[in-house]
Amino acid sequence: MIECDDANWPLAITIAEDAMTRADHRRFLRQFGRWLDRAEPFVLLRIFVSQAAAEAGESGTAEMRAWLQDNAARMCAFVLAIATAVPRRHEDPAFGIEPDWPPGIPARLFRNGASAIAWLRRDILDPAGMTVDL
Repeated sequence: MIECDDANWPLAITIAEDAMTRADHRRFLRQFGRWLDRAEPFVLLRIFVSQAAAEAGESGTAEMRAWLQDNAARMCAFVLAIATAVPRRHEDPAFGIEPDWPPGIPARLFRNGASAIAWLRRDILDPAGMTVDL
């Protein structure tokens, strides 16, 4: 299951609790598309709660790659950064982030959401003159 939250815009948050199904991937892509449709800068915080959520599955990989390719220009225009919080076991720098893709979007991996939000605020949102209330 995946939850998507933009109540603290320009901070968009996705939380995956368990292994993502094809329907979860589609739900995420639809929501991500709506965020991009706003045509406003934002940051994305992805949180993987469990081991199963953090493990890459094949249920949406091809569709996800095609969507990302089709939306690369919009992502580069509006996504200021992507922070990913994963369980300790998945602290691989490449987890969930393809090297140099999308180009120009800062992306970092964190052990928890609090550290990820601190980075997004300090290094991305504050310099851009943007704030979030949490």
